[in-house]
Amino acid sequence: CKCNVAPQPPHAALVHCDGCGLSSRPSSLMGASCAAPAVAPAACECKFDSPGMQVRTRLRVGGLSGWFVAPLQHAIRKDLVNDLPMNLHWVTCPSDADAIMSMLSAGLLDIAWMCTEDAVAFAAAGSALRICGTFVETPQGLGLYSSSSAGSKAAAFDPSCHGLMAMPPGLRSRLAATMMCQQLGLTHFGPERQCLMASWRRVQDGLNAGKLQVALWDANIGRCMVDVGEWDRLLEVDLPWPSILIVATRDALHSKANAIQHFMRFAAARCEKFSANVGGEAVSFISDTYACRRAEAAAMLADVQWSCELEVSQQAIAAALDALRAWGLLQEDRCKDAAHLVAREICSILPCTPSYDEASEIAERAGVVRCLDERFVEAAQADDLFSIDDLAVADVAF
Repeated sequence: CKCNVAPQPPHAALVHCDGCGLSSRPSSLMGASCAAPAVAPAACECKFDSPGMQVRTRLRVGGLSGWFVAPLQHAIRKDLVNDLPMNLHWVTCPSDADAIMSMLSAGLLDIAWMCTEDAVAFAAAGSALRICGTFVETPQGLGLYSSSSAGSKAAAFDPSCHGLMAMPPGLRSRLAATMMCQQLGLTHFGPERQCLMASWRRVQDGLNAGKLQVALWDANIGRCMVDVGEWDRLLEVDLPWPSILIVATRDALHSKANAIQHFMRFAAARCEKFSANVGGEAVSFISDTYACRRAEAAAMLADVQWSCELEVSQQAIAAALDALRAWGLLQEDRCKDAAHLVAREICSILPCTPSYDEASEIAERAGVVRCLDERFVEAAQADDLFSIDDLAVADVAF
């Protein structure tokens, strides 16, 4: 284009077309008409200078993939996001917290949902990230699984055999693995024996082929695999804080605070309606989208509690901070006050309960390991990995 267009003022706002997504600046701000204007698709007849056009903020959202974002995916598939007072852009992200953090830092995302451990660690490490809400209130559990002895080429679980342990990437699995190894004495499952995998299908193949000894994996998936007879459950690790938080960059909080608040209200309404499962629609959506049985989808839907509130528990963030420090995953001098990690301009902080203030020992609040397989306990004892006294009647509190 060689047209003589006057310089545009820095405050000139983009006008967006709902039909094609094309953006332009009103000609009244340009000072001259362009001889080669942008051409909209034939299916769209947008007029950027029409009186009815509105300037709408673009909000880019994304985060970890998983069935817990099913309410938002369901809303997008039904085009319910078109009624929002902003242009909502769903950004597909890799299932890796470091990659999501890089996208936030590069300005490719405005807000994201992340595991609580990753969100707290990144915010405490000095990044331009702030916690602005709770997405999934339900605590996350991980289980230690071995291949089922029936129909598998792998031998029965033997703790004296120093094999590989598969686990998903991220701080959550590292935290759970560190708790399990240090407190139960499973030292041969240290970092050098940990194999990071993003897909449970690869884990299943590795267990069946005998290349993996055990897998530390999401308890929801693990229960499904146990129910169908593919895996044996050895123990479970519960992390006592909300599993998913909403985070935002400081730039987004400064320039798009209203849009973030609108999105959170929309997400809360959609999650509440999705949880109601009217006519079995939610179960059908989860079953079809994530290729699971309806009974499994119904069980997952019953176990999860979406919050989608612009509030976080100071107790939960403090517990996550303490656990990360205690197990060497966060430097001791990082962020002494959990409230400093929260975007207090839009997010409320729920105060600590008196019982939390009285519990000075991190062992009383950082997690629980439950040994669910008697054979695992007996075999581990025979190998002098830990004693039944250490388990405190099959329960170990961290």
